Amino acid sequence: MHILYISREYPPSKRAGGIASYLKDMTGEMITRGNKVTVICASDDTRKEVDVFDDGVRIIRLSKGDFVISAYEKRCKSVKKMRCIYRFISYRMKIRRKIQEINKVDDIDIIEVPEYGAESLFINGLGIPVIVRLHTPTLLDRTTGEIKIKNIKKIHHILIGLVEILIVKRSKYITSCSESLKKCFVNMCKIKSDNVRVIYNPMNLIEYKDEFNKEKFNDINECRVMFAGTIVKEKGIYNLIEACKRINYHQNSVRLIIAGKINDSDRYIIDKMKEKYDWLECLGFIDRQKLYELYGKCHISCFPSFWEAFGIVIVEAMSFDSIVVATKNGGPKEIIDDGKDGYLIDPFDIDNISNVIKNIINSDKEELFKIVVNGRKKVHEKFSINKIVDETIKYYKSVCYEDTMV
Repeated sequence: MHILYISREYPPSKRAGGIASYLKDMTGEMITRGNKVTVICASDDTRKEVDVFDDGVRIIRLSKGDFVISAYEKRCKSVKKMRCIYRFISYRMKIRRKIQEINKVDDIDIIEVPEYGAESLFINGLGIPVIVRLHTPTLLDRTTGEIKIKNIKKIHHILIGLVEILIVKRSKYITSCSESLKKCFVNMCKIKSDNVRVIYNPMNLIEYKDEFNKEKFNDINECRVMFAGTIVKEKGIYNLIEACKRINYHQNSVRLIIAGKINDSDRYIIDKMKEKYDWLECLGFIDRQKLYELYGKCHISCFPSFWEAFGIVIVEAMSFDSIVVATKNGGPKEIIDDGKDGYLIDPFDIDNISNVIKNIINSDKEELFKIVVNGRKKVHEKFSINKIVDETIKYYKSVCYEDTMV
């Protein structure tokens, strides 16, 4: 099977986030199973176009993208916003032409593309079945988990967001990374629930072992708590910092380590907090291998997002022996059984966050071991790359078959 993935981001990239991680894992496993895989993504430097093979995957990084990354191109904010508008159609037409060019030489069996970025706008009608995968839409209100127009000043975001919704409404084949996100789109777009297949995001388990390093929990009274993800208010990072502050006011026992992409305004706030609190450490963006090592060293991984579509960081932390504390809003409640393989919290209740962390610190070690073992078992049985790719390939084949019957 020749599978084409389209995305705004694919590693290595300055834009790499959850979608990029998902694609990296999926493409690698698809190649391992003997499929042919092509990825069309945007070049970080929009002046350059690259066509290379990496671990068997053909990666085409298109030029003339509709965004600016300041590390490559120095542009003022107004130019950044305008490019999203004046290159909106031309870049998506370029994707269509590239698909046609590939398909002439090597037939494409199926295309998967995120709703995020609205890059599937012009790719219907090519005789290739298209699956739109729901990740996180531009117009998602991360406080309520609803899709709505939030800020009229961000015209370019509204444009992209409205087109994303249009694309989902007219799509025949749709997958979602969680039931929560599926429900969000079904309610917003008035589409049939049966038209959306939930296939969770995978965790690429390098090697699964029944045993884990119990020695880490010998020093839990000097607890290491970590956060991984984009460092913004909606991820609950400031509520987590306040919760750790309250714990340390009474016990002086928690060290908080945060890792992830951060913009200039949040960096300024975090830097000021670091000067004030010697127990706070900010690593900035780190690669996945270092992130996995960090999970293994920390006792607790806390993800208090106001709302989360899925939460691949939760699955990662569980698989690397960290006790997970995560928001109860959205996809995480589909991952965690509260009190059995992790803990769910109200991200808006700082006392709830701090109390759950304190209870973990004061828990019997054997109880903590059970949480870790159950978490690792859950990931292995429900979210492993093998299981998810099995489901995905089965769905791809059913779509191809159905499409030929039309």
